Amino acid sequence: MLAADLIALLLEPRDPMESRGALVLEALGAFELGKSEAATKGAITNAARFRALAIRARAAGDAALRSLVIGRGVEELLQKAEELTLSGDPLNDWLAIRRLLDESTRSEIKAVGKEARHMRLLHRGTQIESLLAEAWAVSCPIVVTRLTCASSICWHCRCRCW
Repeated sequence: MLAADLIALLLEPRDPMESRGALVLEALGAFELGKSEAATKGAITNAARFRALAIRARAAGDAALRSLVIGRGVEELLQKAEELTLSGDPLNDWLAIRRLLDESTRSEIKAVGKEARHMRLLHRGTQIESLLAEAWAVSCPIVVTRLTCASSICWHCRCRCW
């Protein structure tokens, strides 16, 4: 589900008051810790590194992302996600973001894309997609997808659409 959270974050509209790079780095850190039953020493070290860079990105702006290779990978991902034209169809938009993850040059980001692919193969994403499709069809024209599974916020009026 951590992969779904990161995809949802990338589908949300940009909040000018929040460092999106920091949010992605924190999500990568959580993914690093949560991808196995017991976090390894390397995973703990990587997650701490991601959190430290997220703190720097919040303090100095997203320009701080350029200070580490993973930060440049996050910056590239965010730029490509920003340039992406979303269709409004939850499945197609989900797949478009997942393709961005798969195309990343960074193994940490590719790992999230791989996990999202497994979610889809195991039909774990089906419930999420159906809830999003229902929200799109029933409520406002565009729905934001912070997929903490049952919440969604409308881009247009910022209401809860459930």
